[in-house]
Amino acid sequence: MRSSSWIDNAMILQRLATSIRKQDWFTVLIETLIVVLGVFLGLQLGNWNETRADRDREIQIVSDMLADIDIDRKQYANAMALATRRIAAVNMSLDGAGLPTLSFEYDLPNAEDVSYNNDILDRASTDILDPKYLWTNVVVGYFPTPSTSTYDAMVGSGETRVMRNRQLVRSIQLYRNLTESVATQNDKLIVIRAETMNIGAKYGLAPYLTVEPDSYYRMLAEKPDLAAITRILATFTIFHFGEIESANRQAALLQAQLETYLETRP
Repeated sequence: MRSSSWIDNAMILQRLATSIRKQDWFTVLIETLIVVLGVFLGLQLGNWNETRADRDREIQIVSDMLADIDIDRKQYANAMALATRRIAAVNMSLDGAGLPTLSFEYDLPNAEDVSYNNDILDRASTDILDPKYLWTNVVVGYFPTPSTSTYDAMVGSGETRVMRNRQLVRSIQLYRNLTESVATQNDKLIVIRAETMNIGAKYGLAPYLTVEPDSYYRMLAEKPDLAAITRILATFTIFHFGEIESANRQAALLQAQLETYLETRP
């Protein structure tokens, strides 16, 4: 097809040159218009193909991002559920040991994006906990790993340009920032949890090992390092919960925006 087009253009130019030599100006005008129109239509067809390819890629990006967010939100739900169990287990442990339970009132500079508050303390019910497995619920947790592959691929290839809705792009960027905060808190909490299990191991405590409640409470009351690391772990769990809950909230908003965009795209 391409070689045929070149041949046609060459033939037109040859006829145009012949007409000029004969001073057949009417034919020159017609042949010139044919060449100009052909170039114009070729450019328009190229632009149309590029636009169609951009729209197809945009749909693919939005669909892939929706799939990522769906997985992310399931991980967030698991992480928040286990964080809530941890806080309940810590409060039950401290109360059983005759120590002050958790209280958290602290304002942070980025509170407009991330909420660190007492909500998790209100949700943490001890009713579902087996007292023999308090230590297990203290140290067992979940660390969500949000998928950023679609976003990273889009940015790396410069394909943010295919996203026509700039407000949607900003929402995607905000969510990406929040996933980075979740990852940062993951790293911090993993280190603290490892130290918590190390200290617990000194006193014979291990995940999934049954411990008689009275013995466990007495140990916690008599071992200041064990009580302190337990409280530290719980405090950073509240930070972790705040990061996850904020990311989940933005994920839900972005999910709705992306779905609406797919349904109403021009």
